Amino acid sequence: MYCLLGGDCQAVVESKYGQTFGVKNELWGMLFYLAVLFLTISGRTSYLPIIALAGAFFSLYLLFLQAIILKKYCSWCLIAILINISISIISH
Repeated sequence: MYCLLGGDCQAVVESKYGQTFGVKNELWGMLFYLAVLFLTISGRTSYLPIIALAGAFFSLYLLFLQAIILKKYCSWCLIAILINISISIISH
């Protein structure tokens, strides 16, 4: 896995923290983006702030894992974290 900023994406993604409740974090991310897309397209935007806030908190948890526990960074993960927090801010 190529890391844009020269981090260690492979080590982060394949660590024991690369899954939550037995599901890869990448899949959780895809489900999050699909939920945001569905809520936006369907006009059910009243639910969007709740989903977005949950995504932002989960992203901050993943950032904590990278910075404090693993002491390794994945540029793709950092970009996704920034996007998720931005979605939360915009939706509120």
